Amino acid sequence: LLPLVSPVLLFALLTIWVILSPCDILAKQTRLFLWMVGVVFSNVICRVIICQMSDTRSEAFHWLLFPLALVVYAAVTGLLGKNEEMALTIFTTLATAAHIHYGVCVSKMSQITKISFRKYMADILLLKTCCCAAWGSFASCLEKSVPLSVCGCKCQDLF
Repeated sequence: LLPLVSPVLLFALLTIWVILSPCDILAKQTRLFLWMVGVVFSNVICRVIICQMSDTRSEAFHWLLFPLALVVYAAVTGLLGKNEEMALTIFTTLATAAHIHYGVCVSKMSQITKISFRKYMADILLLKTCCCAAWGSFASCLEKSVPLSVCGCKCQDLF
């Protein structure tokens, strides 16, 4: 249930902002508001997906929700006044830049991961073709669940 906290909180904050907005932000800046909703939701969900793919625990509260909560609070209480549209523009710019930055970082990390994934797959293929004297003739260390370092095999390099 932890990955659901941020999206639920996001939509709660956005619903509060739309309903209680003094200057009717959704009517005045429909495209910008929907762009911001899409970008922030995409960022939250992309982080959840990456956490699931990498078997890491996702964060309960996405960091973009804190400035959003401040903007919503300031807008709903009337602190922003006529500057609500400017606050939406600034927050949308921040969210878009953060999402692009995250995408670039994930792309760079995936290139590193591809290299280590290729090495892992190469090790698996080498284990499958390993001829191990300790376990009998032409026995596969992988079938015996013996690591290559313990096995002491002379393996043929397929690449």
